[in-house]
Amino acid sequence: MIVADEKDLLTEIGRARERVQHWLKWKNEPTCRKKLGHWRRRLKKALGAAAELGIEIPADPYAPPPPPPPPPTEEELAEEALRALRLRLRCDFQVQTGSKGWAPWGASGWSAIVVTKAHYKWCRVNRVNSKTGEVAAKGKVRRDQILSRDPEQKGKDKPSQPPGDVFVPKPDEETSTPTPTPQKAPVEPTKVPSSAEEMATKVVRIDELLGLIDDDSTSDDW
Repeated sequence: MIVADEKDLLTEIGRARERVQHWLKWKNEPTCRKKLGHWRRRLKKALGAAAELGIEIPADPYAPPPPPPPPPTEEELAEEALRALRLRLRCDFQVQTGSKGWAPWGASGWSAIVVTKAHYKWCRVNRVNSKTGEVAAKGKVRRDQILSRDPEQKGKDKPSQPPGDVFVPKPDEETSTPTPTPQKAPVEPTKVPSSAEEMATKVVRIDELLGLIDDDSTSDDW
């Protein structure tokens, strides 16, 4: 097999693939099996030459389709359902008087609601029957725990996951109080004992002070 350029090489690959696919139908016949082997060898050489030259080889149109992906596991299905529920979480500006949604009912249940008063954190709501729309009870729910609801579905869009899995608890803001730095006790200067000369100087000064007294008072009178 002599190939002049890249175009001829790609043509050879395409023709060899087509001939292999054609003779593959009669691979059990001796003559057809020889021709199938011949074209397979030509295809292998052409692919090797293209790889050496760095030519981009087009996909084989006769190759069998890739196998389908494995079915999702139960954990993957649960994560996908949970992700879809979190996308239905209503934003603050979407919660207004008259808004319809799903809100937690206890620790594991949901109830259809209609907002009657929208406050900053808690909203006054009417808990209604999702099929008929009749008011069943009144209460209040958190503004950031309301999921969207389509009244036309008559409750078919009710969340399947418990509220504890849908709403991620927000960590409490830690108020860090600065720890006072312990103050060190003042270091008293070390008293150095007086020398003999200093003691003599002190005695002389005391005598001079006593000599300034102009009456007969003595130190005993003080």
